[in-house]
Amino acid sequence: MFTRRSFSLLGFYLLLLLLLLHGSAQNHPLLRKLLAEVYNMTDYADSLKVSVCMRVCARARARERERERERERERERERERVLRTIRLRI
Repeated sequence: MFTRRSFSLLGFYLLLLLLLLHGSAQNHPLLRKLLAEVYNMTDYADSLKVSVCMRVCARARARERERERERERERERERERVLRTIRLRI
């Protein structure tokens, strides 16, 4: 019983993660429906909470993408610096 429930919960969270990482997180109807079923959400306020959570996740992913771009720019600047140094020595 415990193992079955644990696997079910793990499956739910993996599905939730997959849905959050896939596509637009602003108004994902499947995710909203799934969360509404799991948490027995019946009113509009609960649905808005889900929407807010999805927006927060989208912003976090956008910040992570921006950090990755900044790291890439830093690597490119370092590469250019090394190449300039090599050219000066030649």
